[in-house]
Amino acid sequence: IVDDGERQFVVKVGADLKPVIYDENGKVRAELPAATASDDAELAEKAQSEFKALKKALKDLEKVQTIRLEHGMVTGRRWFADEFVNFLVNHPVMQFLLRDYVFGGFNMLGQLTGTFVILDKDNIQNIDGQPVSLLDFGEISLLHPLQLSDAELTKWKNIFTTHKIKQPFPQLERPVQRLLEREVNDFEVLRLAKLRIPAVVIVGTLDRHGWLLGDVTAAGIYTEHIRYFPRQDVTALIQYDGIPTGTGGVDWADQYINHCLFLSGKVAGDYDRDFQKGLQLGTIDPVVLSEVLCDVELLKAKGSPD
Repeated sequence: IVDDGERQFVVKVGADLKPVIYDENGKVRAELPAATASDDAELAEKAQSEFKALKKALKDLEKVQTIRLEHGMVTGRRWFADEFVNFLVNHPVMQFLLRDYVFGGFNMLGQLTGTFVILDKDNIQNIDGQPVSLLDFGEISLLHPLQLSDAELTKWKNIFTTHKIKQPFPQLERPVQRLLEREVNDFEVLRLAKLRIPAVVIVGTLDRHGWLLGDVTAAGIYTEHIRYFPRQDVTALIQYDGIPTGTGGVDWADQYINHCLFLSGKVAGDYDRDFQKGLQLGTIDPVVLSEVLCDVELLKAKGSPD
């Protein structure tokens, strides 16, 4: 409720995550009207300020929560069904962020038993357009395309195209990478070997895609980025020559990628790492592998051979 003194307006969050204003007669307005002589000037100014703050907050929330949803998809985040309903589907704002994705329902053995879209909190449909009860599942997750069969992926793509649904981040059209036959038995990703890559490309690409900096030396140099995948309990690690903190890699020497591998468990950053043998690439979860290899290919595209 927004109170101008003489007038009151009801502000609700619309499906497009923009505030919708209703005046005393139920008429929809795009903006709060200017104050009139009969309004309380102080209340009117406060109302305008609060409305502007609300618009900004909704815009910021959409950006932050979209990033979190993508991170959840990549890392295999799952919610118990009742938590998903209570904290997401029934949330007054988050429910509108769920409409643009395909979700999966899992049984308590971790097996995928159904896929669905959330058109609104009272209209949840499977791939055949049949109603779905979320509480029939044990856990729920936002699906990575590699978790769908080719037939399911094609059908969902056609459904989204037909209904002109544009996804805030790539899910169904997400690029995927798979190992080449000759890489399956390797213990490191060698696609970046002997390439000089601009330091700014390494920092910008890996920071943007959720990798974290490793430890920094006393001289202010870091030599690696790491990314932990909790569901699979593995850490991906990319190690290079060294980049000063605070520069973002700008105007710094090109780097060689010395190691790109996967280690078991949650591994902390270490600028003076004693490298151990990585996990065999063929044993890595396909989603984790694809996400890391996609980042590797982005770096490779900017590299120059010796």
